[in-house]
Amino acid sequence: MLYLILVLFPALCGVAVPLLPRREALYRRMLYAACGVTLLLCVLAVCLPEKPLSLPFSEALSFSLSADGISSLFVCLVSGGFFLTALYSGFYMPREGGERRFAIWFLLSESMLLGCSLASDLTTLYLFYELLTFCSMPLVLHSFSRASITAAQKYLFYSVAGAFLALFGMFVFYAETGTLAFTGFEEAGSVPESGRVALSLLLIGIGFGAKAGLFPLHGWLPSAHPVAPAPASALLSGLIAKAGVLALLRTFCYLPGIPQALTHLYPRTVLLILACLTVLIGSAMACREKVLKRRLAYSTVSQISYALLGIFLLTPDGVSGALFQVCVHAAAKMLLFLGAGAIICCTGCTRVDQLTGMGRRMPVTFACMTVASLSLVGLPPFGGFYAKWTIAKAALAGAPGVLAYIIPAVLLVSALLTAAYLLPMMIQAFFPAHDAVPGSRIREPLLLAAPLAVLSVCLLSGDLTPLLMRLVTGQL
Repeated sequence: MLYLILVLFPALCGVAVPLLPRREALYRRMLYAACGVTLLLCVLAVCLPEKPLSLPFSEALSFSLSADGISSLFVCLVSGGFFLTALYSGFYMPREGGERRFAIWFLLSESMLLGCSLASDLTTLYLFYELLTFCSMPLVLHSFSRASITAAQKYLFYSVAGAFLALFGMFVFYAETGTLAFTGFEEAGSVPESGRVALSLLLIGIGFGAKAGLFPLHGWLPSAHPVAPAPASALLSGLIAKAGVLALLRTFCYLPGIPQALTHLYPRTVLLILACLTVLIGSAMACREKVLKRRLAYSTVSQISYALLGIFLLTPDGVSGALFQVCVHAAAKMLLFLGAGAIICCTGCTRVDQLTGMGRRMPVTFACMTVASLSLVGLPPFGGFYAKWTIAKAALAGAPGVLAYIIPAVLLVSALLTAAYLLPMMIQAFFPAHDAVPGSRIREPLLLAAPLAVLSVCLLSGDLTPLLMRLVTGQL
């Protein structure tokens, strides 16, 4: 019952927001309280696991919630990330406007993402996955400008089209295997190595990959992020896009017999190639982009595909690297987008070439953003290094054919490109040219700076990596 309460509580709070008196401060308090209580419920769900909840609708369809190591990891990420973003939005959203509307869709999105995390079969996950698209789309649409309307339409089209591809693949897969329930990682099962099964898995891979920005369905990310409010951009990049990663992880590693069957089927190779292309395309486009939030959006396209590479390798090391990358990318990219929002909120600057000397004017914000940048580049001792190292090692040991060498090379080239589009911004901010006109120090409000500081501490923590491993393996 706790799992159902955890999923429904944020949604009920979101539905209750329009019933509150029309006072902006009340909406903010409701948001803080709802996200705080949800975080506590998540801690209880992780520490006090209970029996799975299953409500069968038919022989093939059911509504099922349960918790394992993966669920525990994702619910902690989701609840913690939404709580920090809620605190940040308490300062940011009064300047953006539409706080009541934002609070409604914010809480509904958290509810749907928690449902995805706790789903114990593919039909339940698909239900929450589709609802997440419709609940998060208004966050992109928030300003109702022409650009935001276009971006929201593109986000909706890409996500729904990808979900329909995945749904068709699910139909074919169920017809061939008769199951959509998740089991243990790499648990043996009887899956025919037929052309229909291969086609179904390819469709599911590309379809769910749309939410994660997998090429060629990555176009919504650079359109949606620049027009959405900074808290919404942080959630879209750091957490909501991870719904696609979670769906792919559950499909390819937790449906019985799939990891063994896929090692002999062509979709694995095709998806690995698409993920490699996505990594390089995203990094290259980010190097050319001059608008700050759009550059970060292209970075998201590239960095999330690191996790997809780990999943498509179908090995324990690959999955471990993918999960590390999910956690590190969530913290780093939320930090960068929230930092970009703080810059826009306090200075109005939206372009990379406007950041000259800004590090001296907003030292806390840019110090935290530098930590996130170094982690995404993959420098030790940051978590990003361990994630990329684990994925590269898994590729050398388990990737098919020449891809065993191509994947580590792609990761290395992408790391260099990541350094090329992130680190010069930080250097320019802290070490401007001598002829640059200095500006006065800008006050960094606590509600803007505190979430950035917490996220940067997470990225710097030496205990983060073993803690995540214990959580994933269910040893907490």
